[in-house]
Amino acid sequence: MSTLLQLPTGSLSKDTFLKGYKYRLYPNHEQAQYLAKAFGCARFVWNQTLDHIQKSVKDLENPYPTLRSLSNFNEINRHLNKLKAEHTWLYDVSAVLLQQKLNDLSAAYSNHLSRQRAGRKPGLPRFKRRVGHQSIRLTTNAFKLEGYILSIAKVKTPVKVRWSRDLPNHPRSITLTRTPLGEYYVTFLCECASKVSTGTGVVGIDAGISNLYAISDGTIIENPRHFVSAQRHLAIFQRRLAKKVKGSKNRQKALFKVNQQYNKIKNQRHDAVHKLTSKLIRENQSVCIEDLNIFGMVKNHKLAKHILDAGWGMMRQQLVYKAIHSQHTKILLADPFYPSTQLCSTCRCKPSAKIALGTAEWVCEYCQTRHHRDLNAAANLERLAHHTRETLPPEQYAAASVILVPRGVYLEIS
Repeated sequence: MSTLLQLPTGSLSKDTFLKGYKYRLYPNHEQAQYLAKAFGCARFVWNQTLDHIQKSVKDLENPYPTLRSLSNFNEINRHLNKLKAEHTWLYDVSAVLLQQKLNDLSAAYSNHLSRQRAGRKPGLPRFKRRVGHQSIRLTTNAFKLEGYILSIAKVKTPVKVRWSRDLPNHPRSITLTRTPLGEYYVTFLCECASKVSTGTGVVGIDAGISNLYAISDGTIIENPRHFVSAQRHLAIFQRRLAKKVKGSKNRQKALFKVNQQYNKIKNQRHDAVHKLTSKLIRENQSVCIEDLNIFGMVKNHKLAKHILDAGWGMMRQQLVYKAIHSQHTKILLADPFYPSTQLCSTCRCKPSAKIALGTAEWVCEYCQTRHHRDLNAAANLERLAHHTRETLPPEQYAAASVILVPRGVYLEIS
C-alpha cells in the first residue's frame, strides 16, 4: 500500500465532497476497556443533558424559544462542565468525544426545530441505551494517523486496523463503533474528489414487492425477501432468548445468536443494493425513480414488513450519494402523484377503470397493447426523464445531481 497523503483541511471545493471509509478494528483487552468506558461516558453525558433539557421545558406553555436556547451548543457545553465537576471520572476519557456527542445532540434539536428542512420533519432526540450499537467521534486533535498506524488520545498503544484499501487523504475525523455482535469498526471521514462516470443510458425504475425493481430496459429484479427468508430461523432464536433468565450468561449467548441473524440480513440487503446502484450509476446518465412516501406507506400494517424488507429508502439514499460522486448521473424524483402505473406507455392514455393492485398484466383498451404492470410503469418513468431534460432550462438541469420533477412536467405528458 502507498503512504497516506497528508492534505491540508479546509473548505470543500466544488468538485470534492466528504465520504466515509469504514475498516474493521481489532483492539486489545486494554483498548477495549477504554472504548467501553468512552462509550459509557458519551452515553451518560448525552442522557444527562437530554434529561436536563426535557425537565427545563416540561411545564412551559410555549417551549420552543426556551428549547432553542437550551439546545444551543454553547449552552450545552456549559452543562458539560457542570457534569465534569460532579462526576470526575468523565476526565478519564478524551474531552473531544464528549463535546462531539453533545454537538450531535445540539444538531438533533436544530433539525427538529428547523422549518426549512425538506422531507419528513425529524422527531425529538431520544435517550441512548447500554445495549446495541455504540459510537463516538474524534476530531484531528484527539487521534493521530501516521502511515497505517492509528493512535487514539489517552490510549497508550496504537490500535490495530485491518486496511482493506487506501485512504484518499488525511481524515478530518474518525468514528469508532461497536456493533451488537461486539465487533469494532473505525470510519474515516475524508475529502474526496469526484469520479466522473461516462454512462449514456436513460432508465426509469419502478419499485415493487413481488418484483423488487422493474427497469425500463426490460430487466426485472426479483425480490430476494431477505428478512422473510430468515424469519423462521430468527423466530427459533428469539423463542430461546425469551426463555433465558435476565442477566445470565446463557441469555447473552442467546442474544448473540439473534443479533447474528439480524446482522446477516443487513449484510445481504446492503450487498444487493450496493451492486445494483453502482451498476445503474456507472451505465446511465439519467435515472428516474418514484419519490415514494415510505413513512406513510408503512402505516399499512399488512405490507409494512415487506416494504421495509425491500429497502427502497436505502436504494434511493445510495443512488443519490453515488450520483453526486459521479458528477455525471442525474437522479430524477417523480412526483408521488404521477400515474406511472395507470398510463399506457404506448398511447399515453389512462384506462377508464383503475388498474387493481394485484393485476400483473393488462391490455390497453385504446391501442390493444398488452403491458406488464411494472415494466409499463418503468417505461413511463423513462419517458418522464427524457421530457424533464427537454423541458427544464439547461443550466437548471446541469446544476443539481438530484432533481425533483415539477408537477407541471408530468401533467404535460399524462
